[in-house]
Amino acid sequence: MKKFLIPLFALILSTALFAQDTTSVVFQVNMGAQIFRGAFSASSDSLTVRGNFQVDAGDAADWAGYAFKMSKISGDSIWAVTARIPNDSSGKSYEYKFVKNDDGWEGLSSNRSFTFDTSSATQTLPVVYFNDDSSFVLPPKNTIKFSADLTSIIGTGVGFFDPSSDTLTVAGMNWEGETLVSPDSNRVMQQDLFNPNIFSATLTVRKAAKDSSKWKFKAIPSDRFTNGGWELGNDRWYTYSSDTSNTIILDPIVPNISPVQPPLSADLNVTFTVDMNGAKERYNNGNITGIEFVGMRGGASFLGDWVASGGTWTVADTVGLAHMLILYDDGTHGDVTASDNWWSLKITVLSGTNGGIYEYKFGAKYTNSDTLNAGVEYMDNEMGFGSNHSFLLKNGPDLSFAHTWGVIAPITGIERENNLIPDNFTLSQNYPNPFNPSTLINYSIPVPGLVTIKVYDMLGREVTTLINSEQAAGNYKLTFDASTLASGVYFYRIMSNNFVSTKKMLLMK
Repeated sequence: MKKFLIPLFALILSTALFAQDTTSVVFQVNMGAQIFRGAFSASSDSLTVRGNFQVDAGDAADWAGYAFKMSKISGDSIWAVTARIPNDSSGKSYEYKFVKNDDGWEGLSSNRSFTFDTSSATQTLPVVYFNDDSSFVLPPKNTIKFSADLTSIIGTGVGFFDPSSDTLTVAGMNWEGETLVSPDSNRVMQQDLFNPNIFSATLTVRKAAKDSSKWKFKAIPSDRFTNGGWELGNDRWYTYSSDTSNTIILDPIVPNISPVQPPLSADLNVTFTVDMNGAKERYNNGNITGIEFVGMRGGASFLGDWVASGGTWTVADTVGLAHMLILYDDGTHGDVTASDNWWSLKITVLSGTNGGIYEYKFGAKYTNSDTLNAGVEYMDNEMGFGSNHSFLLKNGPDLSFAHTWGVIAPITGIERENNLIPDNFTLSQNYPNPFNPSTLINYSIPVPGLVTIKVYDMLGREVTTLINSEQAAGNYKLTFDASTLASGVYFYRIMSNNFVSTKKMLLMK
């Protein structure tokens, strides 16, 4: 029996010392207004506080998880939780936010903050209202009918939206404190009896007139659609009407949903390149210098999966169960010229992988980049949420995509059309022309070398560089997407060895 006394004493001493070396921090939030408007249920919803204090307080990661789940103070509408932070962090500034359920983050423009104070055994933070919203007046209701036109993708089997197995929903409308009055089941869109290509859903939401809400279409099951079934591109927005008595009927929308296409019949090499010359990060528009590496993540495992759980857009994503792929500027892994600040990665997409449209974007690790966004997801620094590059994965020749950092379009998709070696340099007229928003440009190079293709406006100002890299001899097809450009006349010019040629094209929107 005596042999247990020393370990037990050591445990008691260790616990006592830990208690003496830490200070309790009490987080408090008033949910009264949320409960009043039906945006939070005390019986069925949960509340958590997350921030960059979590690791210091003994959690596995910051800004994630449920280690600091809050409890209701008896007889009140205040929720609270206590974190214990080591005293050697005294004076340190922390940031945090409250989260309803899994991802109902407060929609504040900036994080909450406090400075850690060890002058007493407990630091009790002031009570705040969730979303800083203390109004107990119900906002007006809008009843909205959403409609989706699936004419282009409806069908049966692989590559189509199949009404016998697939469902389309309206996601969002309650991501930023809005109150969804109608049942959640109303999100499921129903097929029109008279026009089977049209699907509709009607939702009733409370929010002030002239305010707005984000939303998107989402298809289910997720494995039959790329990007987990989510619409590609930016969130959609609805602006609330002052008409609270009638149903607001929105025009039918063609959703940017991409059913998976037939799987690859053979392994396919895909090369991604991004020009980092003159690049700026999105948070403060600061210059990107002293690049350590460029990474990428996207809507599939072969792109550095952002659909699967995990991954924080930090350097930690590149080790262990990695979610981020690394690009190179050393003449390897698909990079043509070392140290030119064009970063590349050639990946092999395996036979059997579902075809379809996939989204992705880049992130840079460079001098002081880990200070961006208060150190949270600091490598998500190319473009904002929903602003992504995309490409079509399909059977055929190997693919190559060249990008300018921070620019969604123009996007250049380059395919080598065959294994023939041409006799002469050529630059063909784009097709179609006029075009909206994309067009094809064919060109041929009889000898390997540096190929540069640039686009200019009517005044001769450079608009974008479509390609500026070494290429093997061959016949090539380039896809130019001008979605972000204004209508007008543009010129495209190829330069390779001593060959220079210019063509005119007309963008009509």
